[in-house]
Amino acid sequence: MAKEPQKVIVQSNRIDASILPPGFSLAYKLSVIQQTTDLKNIADASNSANDLAYQAALKNEEQDIELEDHESRITTSEKKIASIEGRVTTVEKNVGMLSDDVGSIKLRLNSAESAITDMQNNKAAKTEALLKADNLAGLSSASISRNNLGLGDSATKNTGTAAGMVAAGNDSRFGTVDGNTGGTISSPLTIKGKISPTGVGCRNGISGSTSNNVFNINWTTDGRAELWIDTTRVGFLTLS
Repeated sequence: MAKEPQKVIVQSNRIDASILPPGFSLAYKLSVIQQTTDLKNIADASNSANDLAYQAALKNEEQDIELEDHESRITTSEKKIASIEGRVTTVEKNVGMLSDDVGSIKLRLNSAESAITDMQNNKAAKTEALLKADNLAGLSSASISRNNLGLGDSATKNTGTAAGMVAAGNDSRFGTVDGNTGGTISSPLTIKGKISPTGVGCRNGISGSTSNNVFNINWTTDGRAELWIDTTRVGFLTLS
């Protein structure tokens, strides 16, 4: 900012005949008086010009302040315009993406409309469709459908204890062998685990009766077979 303008005032003192020396001739006095009048006119003109220059300087000062304000506002506007341009660019990108999405949706709609048209034109396909409310009642052959699903004949049998029925989980036959307690198993039997909660039942020879005693053979940590009858430790078995 420019310096504060200064107002210059030119002063001129008036000279009349009374203050001139007495030795001056009349013509010289008139000449001096005329010169002072001219100086007065020059001073007045100079002061008028100085005042105009002062007013112009003040006006320039005001214009400088106003121009600075305009420049600041223009800079702010430029920043806002740049920000708007960035947002417009982002919006344009989003619009481009939306346009792509709309194009994709149009393709899918066209495909769906084509499929609907095919379904409407294909009346046979509509009559052959299974309805949820029919619960598969529309199948032309239940037996063929079961075979296609790989289901056996148990799919058509009820549960029960009689012949030709599927055994339920609480069927008493599950606790027997061949329908009898203690029945004979004619094929080799592999048992994993204990035969009874207490041990293996003892028998008198091959065909003798089974006693109430049970035996167990315990393999000790030192690598020997230890024989137990019921709760009695008999001793170690020796193999030869």
